Amino acid sequence: MRRLVDSQDLLSTIARRLCQRVQANRVVAADSRQLWALVFRIGDDALIDRVRIVSRLRALEAADSPFVQMLRARLVGDDGPGGRGFEHEMAAMLESLPTDIDRELLVLWLHGASLADAGEQLGLTPAAARKRWQRLRESIRDHWKENGGP
Repeated sequence: MRRLVDSQDLLSTIARRLCQRVQANRVVAADSRQLWALVFRIGDDALIDRVRIVSRLRALEAADSPFVQMLRARLVGDDGPGGRGFEHEMAAMLESLPTDIDRELLVLWLHGASLADAGEQLGLTPAAARKRWQRLRESIRDHWKENGGP
C-alpha cells in the first residue's frame, strides 16, 4: 500500500471529503466515536478508489498501451506516489477534460467498464464512445505534456 498512498495526500483527501460532507450537511455524528468512524470510513473509501484504479491500470498495462503506461507512471510512479499526489493528479486530469461526459467516461473506464458499457451508460453509441475516448486520451496527453508530464 505504501506505493499507492502518500500519507499527506491521503490526509488531504480525507479532510477535503469530510469538509464536503460538512458543507452539504451530510455529517451526522452524535459523539466523537461516530465522527472518527466516519473519518475512517472516508479513508477506507479513498484507499479503495485508488486500489481499484491502479488495479485497472495494471490489468490493462499487459496490453502494452502507451496511454495506460503514462497514466500509471503519472498517478502511481515506479518508486511510489507521484510528486504532486494521487488525488491532485486525478483532479488535474479530470479538470483537463472539456466536458462532463468525457470525465464520466474516464471514471467509468478507470473503474473497469468497457468503452461500450460506459458509452451505453452515458447514452452514447459504441462508435461515439470510441471517438470520445480517442479525443479524451489526446486531451490528457496534451495537458500533461504542457504541464511537465511524461
